Amino acid sequence: MSSASVQRGHYYTVCNGLADQMLGHAGNIALAILRQEPVMIPDTFIMGDAPRIPSGLVWKTIVPTFENSIPLGSVFDIRTLMDKIATFGIQAQIVPYDVKIHKRLDCSGLAALQASQPDVAKEILKAMVPSKARQRTLDMMQSAMVAHVSTKLRTSSESLEPPTANITLYSSPFRR
Repeated sequence: MSSASVQRGHYYTVCNGLADQMLGHAGNIALAILRQEPVMIPDTFIMGDAPRIPSGLVWKTIVPTFENSIPLGSVFDIRTLMDKIATFGIQAQIVPYDVKIHKRLDCSGLAALQASQPDVAKEILKAMVPSKARQRTLDMMQSAMVAHVSTKLRTSSESLEPPTANITLYSSPFRR
C-alpha cells in the first residue's frame, strides 16, 4: 500500500516484545471500537529476545524492520481476531507495514489501552490466539517440557535442567 492510497481509519504501529505488541494491538483495536472507526492492523510481528535494549541511560524502543519482523498471521490466527472485531460492529483490515505511514506513528499501545474500554481490550486479547503453525510448535514444546518434568520427578534427586531439543520457533520468510 502506498501512502497515496491510505484508507480512512485508525492506523497504529507496534513496538518492542510480545507483551507490548499484544497490548498495543488490543488497546488500539479497542480504541477504534470505542470511536466506531475502521481499524487498520499492521501486518507485522517483531521477533526477538529482548524487548528493549539499554543504550546508556536511555531505553531504546524496538520497531519493526525487514530483518526483525514476520507477518502477523505467522504468529496469530487472523481469522479469529477479525471475527471478534466484527462482533463489535466495526471493520478491520490487515494492512502491510509501510514505513512511510507507520514509522511516523508513536508506539502508543499503552496509552491507547488506557483510553479504551478494558472489557473490550480483554476480549481482543482473548481473540489473539496462536496461528495453527505456532500452536503446533507450542504443543510440541509443552509436551517436551511435561515429559522432561515427569521424568525428573521420578528421579527427584536430580535437578530440573531444561530439555535440549532442536525446535525452531519460527522461520522468517524475510530472512535470506
